[in-house]
Amino acid sequence: TGVQLTLSSAEQQRLIWSIGASIDEAKRERYTDFTSESANARVSIPVMDNWYFRVQADYEDYDLDEGTLNFGGTQVLNQTSYGAGVEWRRSNQKYIAVTYNYADREAVEEEEKYWAFDLAWTLSDRTSIQANYGKRFYGVAKGLTIQHQNRSVTTSITHSEDVSTLSRLQVEQDFGVYACPQGADGLVDCVRTEAGYDPLPGEFLVNTVTAIPELNEEVRFTKLTAANIAWQVGPKLTLGAGVSHSETDYLETERFGESDSVNVFADYALSRKHTLNASLSKIDAEGNGFTIAGDSLSAAFSLSSELGRNLSTGVAYRYTDRDSDSDFYSMKENRISFTATYTF
Repeated sequence: TGVQLTLSSAEQQRLIWSIGASIDEAKRERYTDFTSESANARVSIPVMDNWYFRVQADYEDYDLDEGTLNFGGTQVLNQTSYGAGVEWRRSNQKYIAVTYNYADREAVEEEEKYWAFDLAWTLSDRTSIQANYGKRFYGVAKGLTIQHQNRSVTTSITHSEDVSTLSRLQVEQDFGVYACPQGADGLVDCVRTEAGYDPLPGEFLVNTVTAIPELNEEVRFTKLTAANIAWQVGPKLTLGAGVSHSETDYLETERFGESDSVNVFADYALSRKHTLNASLSKIDAEGNGFTIAGDSLSAAFSLSSELGRNLSTGVAYRYTDRDSDSDFYSMKENRISFTATYTF
C-alpha cells in the first residue's frame, strides 16, 4: 500500500516550483514489514532571461530491521540533502541545472558535500533525454533515459537505481515459477504455477527464468541498464530486440546477483483479429550466497484472436532450457497454454 502526492507550478509561470512526497508499506510474513518514505522540493527563481537560481531538497528513508540488514557493510539507508545552484531553462522539457549540495545521514557524523546536475532536453518532438547525477545513501547515484521515435522505429536507453521489494518492481518479466515441497530433489518434484501464487505450508517458490532463486518479499537494491529497439517493418510486421544488465544487492541476506540478457521478438498481424507473436531470450546469471548462477534460453510462440466484441482467446507454446550450477535448478520444459477472456 502506498500514497503519493505531487504538486507543481503551471507551465507559463516564471517562478517554477514542485513538491513531491510518497510513503509505501509492504506487509511481509517472513520478514519484518518494510516502509519507505521520500520527499523532494524544487524552486527555480528567475534571475535574467533564461537563467534561474535553483534551491532543492530531498529526503529518503528505508525502514529495515538492523539485525538482518546487509548492504556493503553499512546500515545507513536514509539521507536528507539540500543545495542550491544555477539553472538554464527554456521550458519544463528543456533545462539543465547544476547545484552544490549537503547530505546528512543517520549515524554518520560528518556532513557530505557534493555536486549534482539535472538535465531534461527535448531535442525534437521525437527525441528526448533525461539524466541526473548526485549522491544517495549508498554513494554516487545516476539516472538516464534516452528515447527516440520516428514513423517506423522506436529506441530507448535507460539506467535506473532503486530500492524495492518484489511486488513493487516496475518491470515486466516472465516468471517461470514452481512450487516445491521442502526436501525436493529437483524441479521434477515441483509444480508449475504463477508469480502471484501464495505457497502453502511446507512449500517454497523457485523462479527458473531470472536470477532470483526465491520469489519472496526481501528488500533489494537494483541497478538496471537496458537498451531496446522496435521496428515497424510494414503495416503487419514489427520486429524488436533488447539487451539489459542488472546488479542486485539483497539487503537482508548476504546475497548478490548479476545478470545479462538479450531478447528478440516479432509480431505479425495475420488479420485484423489474429496476431502471431514469437520471441527468443537468453539470460546469463551470476551471483554469490544463495543466488543462482547459470544460463537460460527461452523461445515462445503465441497466437491471439479476437472472437467478437467481448471474447478473446490465445494459444501459446514456450520452450525453456536452463543450465544451472546447481542441478536442482537445471531443467528443460515444453509448455502449451490456452487462454480465453470474456469482457462483460
